[in-house]
Amino acid sequence: MFLKKIKATFGNSKKKDELLIRKGPYAKQLKLMQRVETFTLSHGWKDDKIARFRKAIEEVVLENPILTSHLVWKKNSIYTSLGTFTIENHSFCTVEYDRDLDVRKTFCNQKATMKYMHGKLAKKIECQNKTASEDIETKRPLFHAHLFVFSHDYACLYIGVSHAIVDVATYYNIVGQISALMNDQDITPINWQNEHMITLEPFPDHYTFRDRRKGGLLPMLFGALVNISRTRREQAWIVRKDKVIFEKRNQLDTNLTNYLESDDIILSKVSELLQSSVEINIDMDYRDKSPEFARTDGGNCSKAFNLPSNVASNPNLLRQTIDKGYYYEANQVDGKPLKKGQLCYSSSWINSYKQIEGMKTLCHTPSFNLIQGQPFDVCIMFVIDESHFAVFHNFLEYDKAKLKRMKWVRVCRL
Repeated sequence: MFLKKIKATFGNSKKKDELLIRKGPYAKQLKLMQRVETFTLSHGWKDDKIARFRKAIEEVVLENPILTSHLVWKKNSIYTSLGTFTIENHSFCTVEYDRDLDVRKTFCNQKATMKYMHGKLAKKIECQNKTASEDIETKRPLFHAHLFVFSHDYACLYIGVSHAIVDVATYYNIVGQISALMNDQDITPINWQNEHMITLEPFPDHYTFRDRRKGGLLPMLFGALVNISRTRREQAWIVRKDKVIFEKRNQLDTNLTNYLESDDIILSKVSELLQSSVEINIDMDYRDKSPEFARTDGGNCSKAFNLPSNVASNPNLLRQTIDKGYYYEANQVDGKPLKKGQLCYSSSWINSYKQIEGMKTLCHTPSFNLIQGQPFDVCIMFVIDESHFAVFHNFLEYDKAKLKRMKWVRVCRL
């Protein structure tokens, strides 16, 4: 039955047990990337919901045979070896009970919750904070869910998937499937067979070889060496949703764009505050920008471009540039900020976000390890609960006085 599912999903390839994921220069970068993983504290985990969750994980694995793989590196390409782990020989879901935990004290606020999730709970997850390179060496499973069950129907859910096979959008599509199966709803299938994904490069299409070289691994290494001895302090900025919605209406300039997204407002404020980087690297989902891709395509379908932080600080110019898909024309890319370590890498998880329906989400965050130990400024924007967005960052320097004047942003030092 399982082999029939693989055949139906991936067709009659010469090697039915292997699937080419990525080849070319970007395959080497994917090897260095950490897992896409989140922690979610929520309420509503009664025994029947836990049983449904266990079953949903198994059904998601059957629906997406790529999750049964381990990674293989050969000829400068990443492959998955299908069927290494099956629901018969491997458990993709761990449920751990701690009914004695004082949930009201442990999760008294978001700062305490994040410290507990990313500290004590993260240490219990063997595959947490692993890179694709480590997954290749150990032949580790690419997908795992861990549910920590507490008293009074509280639980913390960890879901991690190798970045070699998913980006943030695909990750949340898997979460959406889990949610649908738990609630007896039809799932949206994920297409893992778009061949255009195999050779997709993470640069705008019009970039020349010279432009691509300026954003490559060698300049990144120079920038990392510049910053490696500098001390960073990680923080979370909690941002009120109602204020972001107000700013979207208040700052919209229809001469430049017809709409603003919530992450446009947040990133523009971040760019305004940031002092240690002069350019922002925008990681954008490419699915809506090319007819070769669809929202349901699985894999890494993103491109990135840089723009000056003073441009990014204007939300209308920022949205206009993102919709265009690039800032610099061919042969005009400025490579100095990356070489000098003055480039901030930004990523928004806001528009892809999905949650388990029927649960009250109290605190949802990406893995804190995504910003720890990084030699560059990093900014990750996400939905933390029903009323707030949040930003994880590790900025060397930012305008603290201006941040204090922004009453709708609360600082959590982690």
